[in-house]
Amino acid sequence: MKTIRIFLTLALLLTFQTNTFGISTEANAAAMRKVTYNIYGDLEEYMVAEGSLLSPHSEPINMYPERLYFSGWCELTSITGSFVRVWNYSYDRVPNHDIVLAPIFLTIWTINYESNGGTSVPKAKVEEKLFYYANKAQNYPYSIPEPEEPTKSGYVFKGWYKDPELKNLWNFDKDYLRVGNSEDWNRTLYAGWEKSAQISSGKLPGLQISDSLNKTNDLPKIISLANEDKAFKVSYDSLGGSSIDSQTIVKGKKIVEPESPERNGYIFAGWFKDAELKDPWDFTADSVTADMILYAKWSQIIVTEVVPQKTIEPEPNAEKETKIQVTLGSTTMWVNQESILMDVAPFIQNNRIMLPLRWVSLGLGIPDSGVLWDEGKRSITIKHREKTAILTIDSKIMLIDGKAIAIDAAPVIVDNRTFLPLRVIGEQLFDAQVIWKDETKTAEIITTND
Repeated sequence: MKTIRIFLTLALLLTFQTNTFGISTEANAAAMRKVTYNIYGDLEEYMVAEGSLLSPHSEPINMYPERLYFSGWCELTSITGSFVRVWNYSYDRVPNHDIVLAPIFLTIWTINYESNGGTSVPKAKVEEKLFYYANKAQNYPYSIPEPEEPTKSGYVFKGWYKDPELKNLWNFDKDYLRVGNSEDWNRTLYAGWEKSAQISSGKLPGLQISDSLNKTNDLPKIISLANEDKAFKVSYDSLGGSSIDSQTIVKGKKIVEPESPERNGYIFAGWFKDAELKDPWDFTADSVTADMILYAKWSQIIVTEVVPQKTIEPEPNAEKETKIQVTLGSTTMWVNQESILMDVAPFIQNNRIMLPLRWVSLGLGIPDSGVLWDEGKRSITIKHREKTAILTIDSKIMLIDGKAIAIDAAPVIVDNRTFLPLRVIGEQLFDAQVIWKDETKTAEIITTND
């Protein structure tokens, strides 16, 4: 179904100079561009003046409300084309060509591994995916990352199966999760095992020796083989934090990194090999060679914060906008014509410009009471005008007035300050205009003082 509407903005109407017959004699009126919304293959087409802001489209029907969350609209290269960018109705204007917009949904997967008596394999990290519907028929597949193989004394691992009866093997190269399959929303894979072949005669502790082996010349090899099957206990001393279960790890294998412990008033800083906390354990490189204990390191949270003595508020009859300027590596923030000394500086992480949330909030006139920290949930609540936003450390989901919004980088804590990407703070959180000046490494956030 195709719907076509035409919108003339006020700005366009004001460019017309009419004669006595009401017909425009001005040739430089803004060009009209076609904006097409592709909603599950149903097309809605609008003619809109170039340079105009679009009115926000209503939320589309959610085909899978149990697992999907509507997260906004994105621009596509064509009706069934690829992703271009997330569309921001507050600032993105109709360009000098026709555009196609489609809905974005967020989906969350949980993958469980049942090792059936083998060493434990942790759940796959909940994976947050953005995708869009180009038409009803598309049901985007997602592959599962293959975990490290479990081990089980006396058995050989055969692979992961889709069913507890171990009849259907999961192929990590060919099998995918699909939104339309309800079984994939909380998928469990089951370990299959085959008993090791028994060796006929002769004995060593824990090992049968084959008649086909030379019992003298092959003895070192046999003992080495026996030691390879040995497993060691890895315990965790959280040093005042929440308890972490011990693990049994086969000799020479790497430890599956456990969930971080928690401790009131402290931030977890990693696991160490020694009680003096001098030698950190590297989960990507270090392997287990004996029974061992790992020790938790903690960094205390400083409760008292250095904050400005006053909130920056626009004075009566002052500018109708507030402009904040910050520079990479500098602790000076400019609010209009006033300089403020921050206790941290902006930095770049994964090609994102990270800004201190509390300082930018204060610069925009939001008092301390409008920025609330929840230690238990490790979340920040910001109340700005009529909007309430909630962000959680290390999560790429932001709630705005209860609605889940995907952000391209998660909040992080550095030097006891919460940092967010420049455009998340400016455009998504505070509905402000964002300008980046690469030559001076300076960011500007401009908001109107309504």
